[in-house]
Amino acid sequence: MSINYTLIEDQLLMLIESAASDSDLIIRLQHLHRLRKQASEHLRHAERKAAYNARMVYSGADLAEAINMDRKELEYLVKKYLEINPELPRPKRRIRLDISNYIDLSGK
Repeated sequence: MSINYTLIEDQLLMLIESAASDSDLIIRLQHLHRLRKQASEHLRHAERKAAYNARMVYSGADLAEAINMDRKELEYLVKKYLEINPELPRPKRRIRLDISNYIDLSGK
């Protein structure tokens, strides 16, 4: 399903303009402050959930490259989502083996 993000942006701008149109300056500021706070909370939660869901399917490096995001920032979003939802399974990670005790057979 494809989402038209232009429509979402237009709706967001309409909400902001509606909140900013009150003639009482105090009420206007109150509405805009509340709108920003609520929008930030909802966006943060949605972004963390999307990062977790994507990370369960794709590797962190592949995701970071695909969406042009720092891998550490992506992993931070997943970590924060798992702190809120500790019952969920963790994304798979590579298991790095300690090879310092193995014998080098390459002859070098």
